[in-house]
Amino acid sequence: MRKLEWTDPALQDLDAIDAWLSTEADADVAVRMLTAIRLRADFLLDFPGGGPPISDTDSHSLRVRRTPYTLVYRLLGDERIEILRIHHAAQDWRGE
Repeated sequence: MRKLEWTDPALQDLDAIDAWLSTEADADVAVRMLTAIRLRADFLLDFPGGGPPISDTDSHSLRVRRTPYTLVYRLLGDERIEILRIHHAAQDWRGE
């Protein structure tokens, strides 16, 4: 059975998104976005190759549908998926 792991930077991203949404968005919108992020991460448990590889890295990216967010993740063997970061579409994160 595959396991999903969140790195500290990814959890910090999630906290930052939550904090921003709690002050700038309607509560329903905030819940929908955070739920969408978590569900999209869970999608990787069944479809670990669901996101295209990021060139010159061992990472993949996966858009979170109906949100401006992208998950960056990597596969650790056949059984582990590590969520590395969560980026907003407006961020220039490809150089990281």
